[in-house]
Amino acid sequence: MRRAVLDRLQQLGDAIVPALVAALPDAHWHLQRNIVALLRDAGRDAIARLADGGASLARLLESPELALRSAVVPLLVALDATRAEAVRRGVTDPE
Repeated sequence: MRRAVLDRLQQLGDAIVPALVAALPDAHWHLQRNIVALLRDAGRDAIARLADGGASLARLLESPELALRSAVVPLLVALDATRAEAVRRGVTDPE
């Protein structure tokens, strides 16, 4: 069921990126990880157009959940505005 929902959302393309980003702050970490996967699938160009320059994604680096931090680092590395911090955090993460 989860995969079917993610597949359907992915079919909607770039149009869902703003809604996905808006849902990030209040979502449970499992949902945040799924949103990150959808954003990854949307591609670098879609993510680069985020109004906040990736700051909403960078906040996920503060999560206590390793799975979420690990999922978001590659997205942040792909963005010029967040690359340096993502690399630093990825390398220094104690887990």
